[in-house]
Amino acid sequence: MILVYMHKLIQIGTFIFCLFILANPAQAQLKNNASIELSPEYPQPGEEVTASLNDFRSSTNNSNLTWTLNGETVPSAVNSRSVLFTAGADGVTDVLSIIIDSPLGRSETINRNVNPVYVDVIIEPQTHVPNFYQGRSLPSIGSIVNATAVVSGHNPSDLVYKWQVGSEVLAGGAVRGINQVSFTTPMGFNYVLNLQVSSATGGIISKRSVFLPSVYPRLFFYEKHTLSGIRPIAIDREFTLIENSTSIIASPYYLDSRTFNDPDISEWEIDNNLVNSGNNPYEATIRRNSERGRSSLKFHVRDTTQVLQGVSESISINF
Repeated sequence: MILVYMHKLIQIGTFIFCLFILANPAQAQLKNNASIELSPEYPQPGEEVTASLNDFRSSTNNSNLTWTLNGETVPSAVNSRSVLFTAGADGVTDVLSIIIDSPLGRSETINRNVNPVYVDVIIEPQTHVPNFYQGRSLPSIGSIVNATAVVSGHNPSDLVYKWQVGSEVLAGGAVRGINQVSFTTPMGFNYVLNLQVSSATGGIISKRSVFLPSVYPRLFFYEKHTLSGIRPIAIDREFTLIENSTSIIASPYYLDSRTFNDPDISEWEIDNNLVNSGNNPYEATIRRNSERGRSSLKFHVRDTTQVLQGVSESISINF
């Protein structure tokens, strides 16, 4: 009997609460999840940012909307659900607000602090390129890449870093003070390196995504003179030997430095016959034959445990 009585009391209480909500629609909207969203979510200093009101209440459509930045009204965004502005200086907090004045006379202000932080991710592929090459080295499948995060105004040891390559989270998860990581270039023509930087208390400071290419190693041949050194113009398919002898350098591009320094295979062939390269596995000496003719010169370098870390190429030698 007591249980039945208590059940009726709960039903009556619920009915009265619903009547109160229906009779006071303004009160029903006091608690909502309205917020200001930023794009990009974590801007850098001086970056152009779009802020949008995230609020699905239909009553907002009939409200007057006023955006303010650091207390000053943004005239171009009156009654607009979004506003475009420029993030401030590094380490300076901007206060972005939107004031919602409903037709019922209710006013609501939503604030969002914008803390622009400069975050740079330095990428250093550990692949080989010749000294005279003026471009940047690129990662190749299976090669090592070093990445370093630089966050302005913060001691690296005070921050928590979460590194991720594709779906793989590096270092086992978010780790404090680890602003440098090394990883192996995955399969595919490109991939994404994601970085999330947080404070020691867990608040996210910034997020960055870096799109990286993945290339295959390439091989070019260069002539080397005794006095002037390497001629930095690649031999194009054919080479005419004018002197009695010359040295040819095989220069791999984008080959993992470990493979370049200690290859499992490094072979020179002349007309399909292996020749001894001497002390430098990437240099071969070509000598003139007594008769005129043509020979094929080939070089092959490879890591047998990571077969994609290798390259083979050939040129014709005219005597």
